[in-house]
Amino acid sequence: MALGIRGTVAVPSFTFPATASAVFQAGAMPVGIEANPQSWEMDPTALRARLGAGDIEAVVHVRSFGYCRNLDVIEDICAEHNIPLIVDAAAAFGGAEPDGQLVGHRGVAEVVSLHATKPFAAGEGGAVLASPELISEVKNAINFALQGGLAGDRWGLNGKMSEFSAAVGRAALVRLPDVIEFRRAQADYWLTLLQDLDGVAVPQGHGAPPWQLFACRMLGRDASAIRATLADNGVESRVYYSPTVASRWSETPPRMAEVMSRDMLSLPMGRHLSRDDQRYVAELLSQILAKTPSVVNE
Repeated sequence: MALGIRGTVAVPSFTFPATASAVFQAGAMPVGIEANPQSWEMDPTALRARLGAGDIEAVVHVRSFGYCRNLDVIEDICAEHNIPLIVDAAAAFGGAEPDGQLVGHRGVAEVVSLHATKPFAAGEGGAVLASPELISEVKNAINFALQGGLAGDRWGLNGKMSEFSAAVGRAALVRLPDVIEFRRAQADYWLTLLQDLDGVAVPQGHGAPPWQLFACRMLGRDASAIRATLADNGVESRVYYSPTVASRWSETPPRMAEVMSRDMLSLPMGRHLSRDDQRYVAELLSQILAKTPSVVNE
């Protein structure tokens, strides 16, 4: 809304529905871009090809699962076409790219979430990291787009954070470094346990994320079936993002996004989980994979 974009906006086909919902709510129309099988994010080659059509007014790139990858290529592609880039960094607050630079400096804006499921959890709300000029427009858009207390010439919404959530956020901020350190250590142990497990693909080249969750691909398998078997053994897990977001507006999902929506599994994270628990889950997952036939073609 703050950018005044009302046309077609490129978004990843493999993402949480909120990404496309924001585009719809701004009065624009999302179009799904194929996913990259290595980064699990928007594929640069597919993006460049789609921008060549000339009808895209903006690009929303998502830092999948809060990964903090170098986005130079995505930025360069958008700059080549003189198209604004907005980065959905919902799960990446507190993370850093491979060169150590903190998330929040890419595109015309990066947007982070402070939802209760995030490492920095204020309960609800979020933050926009952008230039002072754009922030002024954002503040107007989330205050009903009022002009001098009166209705203006554009639509807005009530996007203000409550004082209660702000107070929770201030308290949570004090603990954030410890929370991120703990979650990074836990994720590192998942990587150690799973990186050589046949049939599992773990994230690579992800920088230093805050690790809201630990996602991995069950190559050639149906993650929903594996989730059900884990649940039968007392292990909670999640499947992301199924169905693909593009299918929500009757678009034929790109192939890789469709494959990943069926084989992406998120394993438990949190202080309730001990290293013994992680080893148990890894061994159980190994046993399940050995008994689960391959049903999804790469």
